[in-house]
Amino acid sequence: MTAETAPSSDVHYVLDGGALLHRVVWPSVGSVTFGDLCGLYCDYVTRKYSRPTVVFDGYSNKSSTKQVTQQRRSSGKVGSTVTFTRDMKVTQNKAMFLANTKNKERLLAMISDSLRQCQCVTYHADGDADFLIVKTAIQCAENSTTVLVGDDTDLLVLFLFHSTVSTKDLYFIPEPKSNSFRRRI
Repeated sequence: MTAETAPSSDVHYVLDGGALLHRVVWPSVGSVTFGDLCGLYCDYVTRKYSRPTVVFDGYSNKSSTKQVTQQRRSSGKVGSTVTFTRDMKVTQNKAMFLANTKNKERLLAMISDSLRQCQCVTYHADGDADFLIVKTAIQCAENSTTVLVGDDTDLLVLFLFHSTVSTKDLYFIPEPKSNSFRRRI
């Protein structure tokens, strides 16, 4: 089953918000507002997934299990903290803007608010969201067929460890970034 072939009314989707953040392509700097960006994320999620729940990482907890990974991803990049509103134009490219965890945390909150206005359920973890993503998917699978969408190997490992046979159908569908290389076997 793929996201495109799943029966939309019977399926609940649980999305890794961290992967989602990188999935949507941002238009060129200065051409959109932060509100427009939120709209792009809402359009992407609601067009592609039925009954979506999005689980976001938290960045305020300094003792996160993925703190080292988050620092490694932003190494070499120094993004300035931007105090922004929905009406302000985006003035940095995506990589530079997201290299600053304060920017990322505020943008995730703004995207989350927009998603909730589009009838999507959102959760924010205190730190790393992997366990919360898997736990949410398993809870959803108690009532309906559920698809966990993410591209993190840690999600798959947690998914396999914590899933039970007492749930409805529960699927894991990786959604690699569009520029990633996929080996054919």
